[in-house]
Amino acid sequence: ERRSKHWNPKFRRERGQKVLKVEIPDFDELRRDEKLTVEQMRSKLKEKGVVPRRSWNERPMCFHCTRTVFDPYVPPEGDGKMSLISTPGIKQKTEDWGKKGKSYLSLRKIRDYQYDFDVPLFAEKCQEMYIAANKALETMDEDKLHELVTEKCYPEITDSVKLKTIRWDFIKSLDIPRVVHLRHDFLLTKENVFAQATVRFHSRQKLAV
Repeated sequence: ERRSKHWNPKFRRERGQKVLKVEIPDFDELRRDEKLTVEQMRSKLKEKGVVPRRSWNERPMCFHCTRTVFDPYVPPEGDGKMSLISTPGIKQKTEDWGKKGKSYLSLRKIRDYQYDFDVPLFAEKCQEMYIAANKALETMDEDKLHELVTEKCYPEITDSVKLKTIRWDFIKSLDIPRVVHLRHDFLLTKENVFAQATVRFHSRQKLAV
């Protein structure tokens, strides 16, 4: 007589589950889906209970500063040494006036966005930020440095003082700080306008490393 049961009664459930029905993908349906419109695909996904994907066109990019200087300012030879009433000083001042055309254009562009932009006041604020940034660098106050300097400037000023103790002090200004260079440029689109200003400091400082 033929037995209808397995000789080993153990693992009955596992033996019953050894045959599984495999769902084979319908490749014809995938080809048909390629011809559907966006609304037809959305309604089909709703029938299956699948949330349709949203297409994002925005680029997750944020620029707080530029990685390079647009047009680096090169100080004239003898800057801070020759007098303005001397012949070389007068010649130097005349050459500076000839190079200020681009700076005036950049100043007009800045005042399109900030109409009350005051150049002498901006130079004074830059000197205050310069002093505060050096004081924060002396104590290595990272939070204060992030508030005062840009993302490009932060690694450049902190890498040179690692594992060092510095003492810095601002004694006095030998000349009034003034803006000597203004440039602007566009990044990616015409709406992303970046302006760079170069402020000239002539001061007496004390540094110990």
